[in-house]
Amino acid sequence: MSEKKRLTLTGNKMPDHVYTKLEKLGTERTLTPYICSLIEKEEKMDSLIDNLSFLINKLNSVENIVIEIHQKLENTTIHTGSNESESIIIPVENIREGRLEISNHVEGGIEEEIEERDF
Repeated sequence: MSEKKRLTLTGNKMPDHVYTKLEKLGTERTLTPYICSLIEKEEKMDSLIDNLSFLINKLNSVENIVIEIHQKLENTTIHTGSNESESIIIPVENIREGRLEISNHVEGGIEEEIEERDF
């Protein structure tokens, strides 16, 4: 097993409140676990920050795609009619909300013979 050496902290190079806290933890014999937990938290924070940068880049890409789609939709026209010679071109920005009308004339349907049965 390898021998672990002791570390020394220079107290005159740290703020008083930091020195006081570290001195208290040293007296309570909890300084080592405290420093280990700080380093583990720092590693987790670094990992989160790296992943956050990746997510921000992905979000910017999605935002650019949405902007492109929005621009394409603004320039889109709707063709009406069954073929292009009958088609009327309506720019999308000119479409207004209207009323819904239901026709009494129905086109299409299914024709089948139904036998009447007496049970």
